[in-house]
Amino acid sequence: QKVIEEAPAPGMSASLRAAMCQAAVQAARAVHYYGAGTVEFIVDASQGLRSDGFWFMEMNTRLQVEHPVSEAITGLDFVEWQLRIAAGEALPLRQEQITLNGHAFEARLYAEDVPKGFLPATGRLDRLRFAQGDECSSEFSGEFSHRHALRIDSGVREGDTISAWYDPMIAKIITHGSTRDAALGQLSRALAQTHVMGCTTNTAFLHALSQHEGFAQGAVDTGLIERDLDALTQAPIVDTVVDTAVVTAMKILASLVALQVLPRRDDSSPWRAQGGWRAWGHAEYLCALSPDERALRIHDRGDGRFEVDGVPISVREQAPGHYRVSVDGVLRSMTALRTHDAGRAAVSVFDAELGAGQALHCRLPDPLATGDDGATAGGDTVLAPMPGVVTAIHVQTGDTVQHDTPVLVLEAMKMEHTLRAPRDGQVADIAVEVGTQVHDGQLLVSLTPKTPND
Repeated sequence: QKVIEEAPAPGMSASLRAAMCQAAVQAARAVHYYGAGTVEFIVDASQGLRSDGFWFMEMNTRLQVEHPVSEAITGLDFVEWQLRIAAGEALPLRQEQITLNGHAFEARLYAEDVPKGFLPATGRLDRLRFAQGDECSSEFSGEFSHRHALRIDSGVREGDTISAWYDPMIAKIITHGSTRDAALGQLSRALAQTHVMGCTTNTAFLHALSQHEGFAQGAVDTGLIERDLDALTQAPIVDTVVDTAVVTAMKILASLVALQVLPRRDDSSPWRAQGGWRAWGHAEYLCALSPDERALRIHDRGDGRFEVDGVPISVREQAPGHYRVSVDGVLRSMTALRTHDAGRAAVSVFDAELGAGQALHCRLPDPLATGDDGATAGGDTVLAPMPGVVTAIHVQTGDTVQHDTPVLVLEAMKMEHTLRAPRDGQVADIAVEVGTQVHDGQLLVSLTPKTPND
């Protein structure tokens, strides 16, 4: 899937552009095509971009998802053009009248789990906020200017649900600048200010990619993401005292929101008042944000004041979901929300200064979970990694399988995913059939339990 598009392409020469345009026009004429269309080519850049080094891939008889980057640098509205041509009108301009201005990027914001191989995700958009201000225009005015250097195209809004029945795209974030560096800087800032809660997204990945050294230099090719995937998906590195305090504050706020023990703003009901007083001393909470992380022991001093490992913390709700957090003298503005992610309770925290690239997202540990996720070596089950439809089953009950043997195929959001046996063993039960609609985490196939001699 395409991730970030840009125009003009890095290193694109006038001769290569002319050759590509000529080839695209010839392809349309050859089939007598009339209307909006997009011709795709692939380029061999091993010896530099050359006018004889590109090949035809496909033609789409429509505008592509990435058409806004071309609109940004030409100042044209291609959707309007498409409608005018369909109505029998002539093209408003000739090719020689079209000029290119500056540079543009488009990032595709998806509901997907990047560390799990870009698997589609589902969930309710409990919070969906994009960059705002003088540089943001939520509607395209027909041209980009210094006041509208950012454009957001989205077909969903806060409160909507990303389901398994449609493409998981949430929005397109398009930026324009006088130079490539300016447009890329705009994109990075816009992604940092994008807040999505309630659904797993690729926001942090996009932000990391926008700051990738090779990408910033224009050294892009189809293998860039795969080569540097570990670096692009790793957790933010904290290496300063201030950042350490901020991350600590984010984890403490996430714990307090998860425990639902924060005093609520403008709530005068004595039954909903939260306080730390107890007859035997101040209240004490223990919270782990993940199974492999040390649980925080939080002492409640009352009235929004807490203490963790001897460090004083105060939390004040400014507005629903918005907090002022002070940790050992470090004051921050943060947004936190308790949501659900793939059926599990979850918490997301954003720091106003760090941005979405360093947001904290965590699905809270399930005390009733068995610990067998079916994905680790030695697991006895194959579970659905996402909602989808079973399209093929490659095994039968009683079959002997080896580790990594294809078991079944799950189709989700226009893609097929082959699920494999987690270990050597024998198929004990197949819980689904072809055509079954499954949810995330549903049992699909179980193997005979491992014995001590296995």
